[in-house]
Amino acid sequence: MGIRISAFANLFKGIRGPIALILQGMVVALIGLILILGSLNNTASYLKASGHLETVYTNQNDPNQGSYLKLVGSQELYSAVLADFHPAWDGQFFKNQRVDIYYEDREPKVVVAMQLYDQFGEPAQKLTTTTYDQNPTTYQIGAITPQIGMGILVAGLVVAGIFAFVYIMRRRNTSFA
Repeated sequence: MGIRISAFANLFKGIRGPIALILQGMVVALIGLILILGSLNNTASYLKASGHLETVYTNQNDPNQGSYLKLVGSQELYSAVLADFHPAWDGQFFKNQRVDIYYEDREPKVVVAMQLYDQFGEPAQKLTTTTYDQNPTTYQIGAITPQIGMGILVAGLVVAGIFAFVYIMRRRNTSFA
């Protein structure tokens, strides 16, 4: 899996010294840039489900492990970690309480925010997670985020920069000899 080191080294076999290392750093930086550009559009919008709460299934032994919410008349189960919500919510609700659930469209459907309503249908409490607070409209999909590409880009630039500095210092020292 991946590029073998010997195959990668063969690309630069005619080039020796710091120049080869500078080029290799630039190739790594280019790969990082491609990953950044490729992952920029890997986002999806949160979906919203409105209805009345029927059941909140909670693991009584460990509420941090996860809970499931079910709306009246729906077959969908929405996954939520109650401890992730702020303000804190213990899963208590009154019968047929109206709710808007904002979730990520994956399996299981992960709840990132909820709007609870009082018995008169007025907004009572907004529960959010850190994920939702950072970006209340979209979430990252896929395994490679722009931050991973940015890290690879920076690593490639650092390697290229170090060996460019070494190359310049060697040329400067040999020119005065």
